[in-house]
Amino acid sequence: MQELRILELLIALLILAPLVQPFIKDLRGLDGFVWFLPLALACGAAMFPVYGFRPECVPLLALALTLNIRNIPALTAVIQREPRPRSLSAGRTALRLISLGGAAFLALFFSPSVDTALAVEGVKVLPVRDEARNAELFLRLYGVYDNGENAPVNESRPMILVIPPVAGSIAAVDKVCAALQAQGFQAVSFARKGIDSPAFGPGRRKYPAPLGGNAKHLLALLMGTAFAGPNQWGRRFEEERKKDAAFLAAYLTESSEISALATSAGKGPLFLAGYGAGGSALVLLGESAEFLGRHPRIRGIIAVESPFWSLYRPEERQAPLPPEEAAQWFKTFWSALAVWSANLFPKRTAGLDRVPSPEIPTLFIVSDKAANPRYARKQYLPVTESLRESGKTSMAFIEGAGVLDYTDCPGKYPLYSAFFSGSMLPRLKNQDYMAETASLIRAFASLHLSAP
Repeated sequence: MQELRILELLIALLILAPLVQPFIKDLRGLDGFVWFLPLALACGAAMFPVYGFRPECVPLLALALTLNIRNIPALTAVIQREPRPRSLSAGRTALRLISLGGAAFLALFFSPSVDTALAVEGVKVLPVRDEARNAELFLRLYGVYDNGENAPVNESRPMILVIPPVAGSIAAVDKVCAALQAQGFQAVSFARKGIDSPAFGPGRRKYPAPLGGNAKHLLALLMGTAFAGPNQWGRRFEEERKKDAAFLAAYLTESSEISALATSAGKGPLFLAGYGAGGSALVLLGESAEFLGRHPRIRGIIAVESPFWSLYRPEERQAPLPPEEAAQWFKTFWSALAVWSANLFPKRTAGLDRVPSPEIPTLFIVSDKAANPRYARKQYLPVTESLRESGKTSMAFIEGAGVLDYTDCPGKYPLYSAFFSGSMLPRLKNQDYMAETASLIRAFASLHLSAP
């Protein structure tokens, strides 16, 4: 992403030039410098539609906007051919230079280390509709080359279905899927219109999710294991992912279109991997003998940073009873007041209702924070309890990995990765996490392909 760094550097230089102009004698009389700030703001605003939302560039854009507002009198004076206002003091200029230095450093240091665009070569996009639910999905098959005629992959290749996180959708696991394909899998993923944020269709067309759905998913991520309201929203996302997984497991086995593109479809071993709500949904499906009986080719499940909202129970609140000897009108008043006061504050969750117990081998891939007892007893409680009680589950993490590092985030959004970092010193560079995640999955699959 060298061109993005060049653009960020250009914006910083356009902001810098008017700030240092008053201190360079030969430049003081040049009025054209007042146009540098509007040009910097225009470049910054154009960056986001072209490269997507870049959190590391927000301070630089905010600084350009602020300086442009303060630059209006000088710009007006130049347009009207009047004397320009007096320059700022050295102290204010120094403060702006410090702000520019910090914003430019943030933008340049946290620029993406990998290409942020979706993979195109060897990827086939298939629009698929689940008529029973009126749901539209865009299936992405990795390792399918179409040069006039399709070249199916080798029949012995195991297939892996990757359910992406709702936030970021397929763009968050695109590089992971490509790495899985390179490490011997027929990788398949998807984006669902109206749920995933955003869904990507053929030709990289974006379909944004409803704003209300995004807000509910964010609240579920932040508070879904602590409060009953966000927990209910999280349960709905897990339920939708369960339906997606059940539909696609059948579709990958029965569809003639899939079989024409990949001869391993419907024949070879199938592994299911899911991120966030998708991982929770897969583990819950793995508890169902009926689901596993319909799909005997499924050999294992990988759940990546899965919250398991559906396993938490809401707290029970009981309003105090009025005195037995009280008058009826008082009892009625007491009951109304007690019910109101009991529901005055949001309900919390009251721990796990049960422990996840899948019937097939399952791997939990988690942040290294899961090794810390403080986090193991809270957000990773379903995982740690399942490890203790189930004989078919295992856990893996990479030292230094945070909650987002098993997606494409470390390479595409290094600032997010730094903000949600692990607790140990990282041993990988940002661009290495995608391949390392694929290696963890491949090692798990290899173990259960070779074992009885």
